[in-house]
Amino acid sequence: METITLNIQNKAIKEKIIRFLEDFVKSDIEITNIEDLKDLMLIEEAKKENEENIPLDKVLKEYGIED
Repeated sequence: METITLNIQNKAIKEKIIRFLEDFVKSDIEITNIEDLKDLMLIEEAKKENEENIPLDKVLKEYGIED
């Protein structure tokens, strides 16, 4: 598998590229948002550490996202 990373600042151009690439998804191409990939890597690392799960509401409160 080959990996290509694109850093796109312009939202309109990003949308055009995504629409173009969606046609290829049917041909075994996977499109992954890098932020999602980073989250998945953090989750996988946490699983390896066998630590206790932290409730989502607690995390949201710690980061000031939820009251």
